[in-house]
Parts: sequence; structure tokens; C-alpha cells
Amino acid sequence: MTGGAPVAGWEKIVGEMLCERGDYVHLLDANGVILHTSSGVIRSMGYAPHEFSGKDGFASVHPDDLAEAQSRFHRFLETGAGAEQVEYRFRSAGGEYRWLEVLRKNYLDNPAVGGVVAVCRDITQRKQSEEALACRSRELADANELLEQALRVKDEFLTSTSHELRAPLTVIIGQSEILRDEIHGKLNEKQLKAVRSVESGGRHLLSLINDILDLSRIEAAMLELYPETVNVEMLCASCLMFVKQEAHGKEVSVGLTLDPLVSSFQGDPRRVRQILVNLLVNAVKFTPQGGEVGLEVTGDRERRRICFTVRDTGVGVADDDLERLFIPFVQLDSRLNRGHEGSGLGLALVKQLSRLHGGTVTVTSRVGMGSRFTVTLPWEEVDSGSGSPPRFPPAIPEPGPLAPFPHAPLILVVDDSSATVEMMQGYLRNRDYRVIGATSGAAALAAVRSDSPALVLMDIQMPGMDGLEAIRQIRALPPPEGEVPIIALTALAMRGDRERCLEAGADDYLSKPVSMKNLNDQIRTLLKNAGERNSRD
Repeated sequence: MTGGAPVAGWEKIVGEMLCERGDYVHLLDANGVILHTSSGVIRSMGYAPHEFSGKDGFASVHPDDLAEAQSRFHRFLETGAGAEQVEYRFRSAGGEYRWLEVLRKNYLDNPAVGGVVAVCRDITQRKQSEEALACRSRELADANELLEQALRVKDEFLTSTSHELRAPLTVIIGQSEILRDEIHGKLNEKQLKAVRSVESGGRHLLSLINDILDLSRIEAAMLELYPETVNVEMLCASCLMFVKQEAHGKEVSVGLTLDPLVSSFQGDPRRVRQILVNLLVNAVKFTPQGGEVGLEVTGDRERRRICFTVRDTGVGVADDDLERLFIPFVQLDSRLNRGHEGSGLGLALVKQLSRLHGGTVTVTSRVGMGSRFTVTLPWEEVDSGSGSPPRFPPAIPEPGPLAPFPHAPLILVVDDSSATVEMMQGYLRNRDYRVIGATSGAAALAAVRSDSPALVLMDIQMPGMDGLEAIRQIRALPPPEGEVPIIALTALAMRGDRERCLEAGADDYLSKPVSMKNLNDQIRTLLKNAGERNSRD
């Protein structure tokens, strides 16, 4: 120690605090002048203790920290606080600034000490680690912000792309359906085959769009499940019906084996059906003529799980390729690519949708012998009689005869695509409706006011006044115009679209492209309900 202050009390305090705290100790007077310094300062800062004696304790503080350090010291003395802890940078003997953690205790009134004891600990390494961590956190925050921005851009792109693709597909599939049903006149066999080919290609494109949107929603954690009690037998029958025609054309036999103990389970029926249909479509596609495809359902009460197995006698998959099966957009063999159409999205969706249900998907396969895909889902047993029918496809009730109208019902078709308006008008007129068209929300509102249509088919994404705003303004009109039935026809097909349309005042929501027959059935249902309501009034 240096200086002439009482040593006994100082050494005792220093010894106790160094045992508790750290590296070296200053003893300062009320003005911040250093009276004594412990020998530990040599190891920590490179100074000899005598180099501090009688000097300003803040002389070597970093200029950016100096004012705050001095202010804190004087406030500490003025308030009479017993102790406080501060941090600031201090210049070492080598000229570099190092971070110090300083614990001060006030012993000015203690005659054995007569000063402020400041225990100084070098925390430079900790500060550097904290700064590195903070820097990394900022980098991660910036990366997350960029990722969120990219996801927003992707979502907007997919929304826009969905609309831009669905809009022309509405015309392609709709016109194909009209021609196939010979609404505009009889077709010969060659013409009918060509129309069916166009319709099949359009529906294949639509399926691809839906798969891409579903994968995007899953990746963005935006796809929600709607679980309910699902009747296993009805679910499986619905899935097999989907591939029955394709299998029949290839002379592939399709079988179903059900565990009698399994009658129902809890799941999202639409998504479980999507899983099974994807597996069955693949099984039929890769099974040669005369082969076999089977769907088996088994229950494991002990492990509380239900297993859906799709087996086939198809081309099989090599062991080295099994891990690549569930990667999006990957098809295993270029030779197979030429022989079998597909995007490589089906199995990726199977895996992701199974995972969302809390389940797994496994596969065993032998080249030339076939494959077995097993989807295992949690199984909560339900009474055999309580399984409800799956909610797919949407059940459109048979509308029956229309209530009497003084003349053919007038339908307003609203779409920013004149080709879509023309296609819808041609179909509906052939179904004995009177039809008028509009290509904007404002024109639709004016037509409702002036022509009082019996029903409105409302597109949603339009320039200027969009369909949602047009629906709201129609609903604000006085009866009967404000009560006109409205079907929202949108090409967006993104999460929440249905809810937004119904909230705006639409009576129903259909995603483009829509089956013309289903659309006609729904129109008849709404007109029938409106007619019955008017009769009661």
C-alpha cells in the first residue's frame, strides 16, 4: 500500500472485499483523488500502485464515459448510499481501454478507513462476449426481418399468382365443361375426346396450383386443421372412388381392408383425404396394367394409433432413393418422369400433413415388386355410432324446383375478366336464366340498383371498388335490392378468404375454377330459398 491513511482498517476492508470481488482496489477521498491502490492493479491494468497515488481517479476514464462516471460518483456521495456498482472504460498502461466493473462502498465516516473503497474488476472479456452476442442478436433480428419480408413477398406473390392462374383456368375449365356437356350443340367422338383432354389438362394445372399453395401455407405455419370425428369406412370409400376410373382404365384392381375394431377417429377429414388420395393416385400411376393397389386400415389400441397403408405392385423404389421421396419437386428417375406426369409435390404434402396431425409416414419398397406407404396418426377411439360423415366433397343439397317467378330469374355476373363474364353468361342463358354482366364493383352496384337481379355472382379481386366493398355497399341498400343472394367467386383461394367474403355479406363462397354444374346447383338452391322466403313474407 502507499500513502499515510490508517492502514489497519483499510487492509481489513480490502482483504474482505477482494475475497468477495476481484482484482484490485482503490481508496479515494471525497473528491475522487486516489489515496491508496492494491497491488492487483499491476496484473490487471499494468500500472504500479504508486503511479496512482495522489492522482485523480477519473483521469484515465474513457472520454465518452467520463462525465457519467464523475456524476455518478458525486451523486453516490450526496445521497449517502452505502454501496453502488457502476461500469466504465479505463485506459490501461498499454494505452488500450478496458471495461471495469466497480463496486463502491462509502467509508468516509469510518476513521479506520476514511475514504471510498472502490473494488475494480476487469470485465472486458465479458463485455466483448456481450457485444458479440448483441451483434449476433442484431444480425439474427435483421435476418428474421428479411425472412419475414421475404415470406410476405412470397405470400403476396402466391396470392397474385393464384389469381392470375385461376382466372384463365376458370374460362378454360368452364368452357370445356360447357362443350363436354354439349350445351352449345352435339360433338362427334373426336371433338369430345379433344374437349376432355383440354379439361383434364386444366384440372391438372389447378391441382398443381393447389399443391403449391398448400405447401407454402405449411412452410409459413398458416395452414390450419379442423379436426372432427371421421367415419373411417366413408373416408376410405371416398378416397377409392377418386382413383376408381383411372384404375379401371389400366385394369388395376383396387381393394380395401378395414380393421373391424376401427370405425372412427379424430382428424381433419379434408386433409386426411388429401393424404390418402395422393398415395392412392401415386400407387395407381406407378402400377403397371393388371396390377393391384390396396388400402388397409389397422388400429393399435395399446399405442393409441391408427395406420393407413397404401400398397401396390408397381415399379418400386430403390433403397438409395427412399430418403428423397418426400422432397418437394423431386422425381426420382428421369425415365419415370418421361413416362409419368407429376410435380413431385404429392409425397411432400403427405409428409407435412401427417406431421401436422401429429403423425408420421413410412415407406418400404422393392424395385419391381411394389411399395407400402404407411401413415400413422393418433387414434382417439370414438363410439362406433358417433362417427360423422366426412365434410368432403362439399355437400350441395338437391335444390328441387324453383319457387314461381313471373319470368326467368335475372342473374348479374360480375368479373373484371370479360372472357369470364361471357363464358358465365353463355352457360347461364342456356340454363334458362336471364343474365347481365358487369366488370367492376361500381358497375355491379349500379346494376343492382337499376335492374334488381334475383342473384349476383361477385368476383372479389377487381380494380377500383373490389368485390368485398361492392358486397358491403349492396348490403347497405334498402330491401329488396339489399337482400339479393350473393355468391362470391374468387380466384384468391388463400387462408381467410371465405371468412372475409361471408363477413362482408356474401351468402356463399366458391373458389375458382368452379364446376359449372355445382355452381348451377348452388344458384338454384339460393333462388329456391329466396323464393320461399318471399312467399312467407
